[in-house]
Amino acid sequence: MVYGNSLLNYQRKLSWVRIPPPPQRFFQIRNLMKRDKDLTYCAKVSSMYKKGAWTIKESKTVYENPWMKVVEDSVIRPDGKDGIHATVDIAPGVSILPITENNEVILLKNFQYALGKQSITSAGGSMEKSETPDIAAVRELKEETGLSASKWTPIGMVDALTSGIIASPNYLFFAQNLTESEMRLDGTENIELFKIPLQEAVKKVMDGEITHPATALLILKADFVLNESNAAQNNVYVKENAGESD
Repeated sequence: MVYGNSLLNYQRKLSWVRIPPPPQRFFQIRNLMKRDKDLTYCAKVSSMYKKGAWTIKESKTVYENPWMKVVEDSVIRPDGKDGIHATVDIAPGVSILPITENNEVILLKNFQYALGKQSITSAGGSMEKSETPDIAAVRELKEETGLSASKWTPIGMVDALTSGIIASPNYLFFAQNLTESEMRLDGTENIELFKIPLQEAVKKVMDGEITHPATALLILKADFVLNESNAAQNNVYVKENAGESD
């Protein structure tokens, strides 16, 4: 009886098995091969996991550097069909809007490599692996503007580049009570700072001059929060004066 190369090779791997005479040897090896195949299949099934209505069968990293990772998944789509889906994971970042005592905001003009043009943004950048968002915010503000702040207000997080493919969480901060020092730009940055009233910045967002998502959201939130704060202070002032007149 001819068993074939694959069976003979498999037999050599099974030196611990007591080999009976043919044809039992053929069926034993065949059954062992089937068992290993079944175990491999079970292992693959157990490694699957759900992501919403998607089932991830297998993931592989196709590109990676210190700032981003591109992953391709073999999936079962929500409609039950097999497919692939790619995701881009970008290192988390921070965005900071410095606000002066006169309700002016300090913004940056910087050439954006991917866009191929200058863009208006707030201060900000990628978090280092050992950093928390608040520590990264202090560092980035100092590096890009030369400013330090004694009052910090975290105002949430935005998925700055989400499109079903890109994951890029960005943590947002206001910085107030500012003091000036020296900028510490890295070799990729050519930044021009400028200061404008908050209401002018809001108009630039609404007119489409400011398109950077985190910066636009920071400016609109600053306008809302400061207006709410002023309204609350005015209410306190009115109540105090009303109490005095009584």
